[in-house]
Amino acid sequence: MSTTETHDLIQHTVTDDVAVISLNREDKLNALNADMLHKLADLVKGYGNADGVKGLIVTGVGRAFSAGHDLAGANQARNAQEIAESVNAFHNISRACLRTNVPTIAALNGLAVGGAFEMTLAFDRRMAAPSAEVFLPENSLGLTVSNASSLLLGGLLPRGVALDFVLGARRVGAEEAKRIGLIDELTESDLVSAAIARVHEYTPSNCSTEQHLRLFRPPLREVEKAMEKETAEAVAAWETGLTARGNATFWGKRSN
Repeated sequence: MSTTETHDLIQHTVTDDVAVISLNREDKLNALNADMLHKLADLVKGYGNADGVKGLIVTGVGRAFSAGHDLAGANQARNAQEIAESVNAFHNISRACLRTNVPTIAALNGLAVGGAFEMTLAFDRRMAAPSAEVFLPENSLGLTVSNASSLLLGGLLPRGVALDFVLGARRVGAEEAKRIGLIDELTESDLVSAAIARVHEYTPSNCSTEQHLRLFRPPLREVEKAMEKETAEAVAAWETGLTARGNATFWGKRSN
């Protein structure tokens, strides 16, 4: 049985007792503006602790999971406080994921960039289509990573590999991402259906899944410490003018 609701640029539905949240801004490769970030955090909180919901999936509509933070127009911060608020909007999604009572799965249907991929590191599983790619371009744009990825990437990758991925701003295809540990599972079948099946596998009758999630997820105290450091470094980059220069470079490339 399936029920569906739509709110602006995010669709959400409950299918077979699993919440499916779809980023629905296909013409912008599902780039996340401020309203979308706040709504996504609210949906994860609501569905992640709702009675009758066995799990939660986030995916994208079209050929991208998400192009990351929308850097256009009003989304460009004008001062250090706005930078901190922007980073915290991403952090709130990761916080919500780590506090759910049910398994969370990021279903990467295509390109996942910057903060959009970083937030998936807080999900319990990352499943992907063969067409998926992951990419953290921040280091080449005068920006910094967020979502406690400075901590969580270290739990997935050797330090040198993590630094290569971040500092080299490498675009990594699905097969390599699976091989090195950025993605847990590739599937050639319908991605959302496969993710729903995985949720049901994780939540049999009389299961202690909620307890095991608390045992296997990273300690919230460490996550918050990493987020605090990431926010401080994002502000520092803005205060030195590095972020403004990176934005100018980004828009210069787009106009050429």
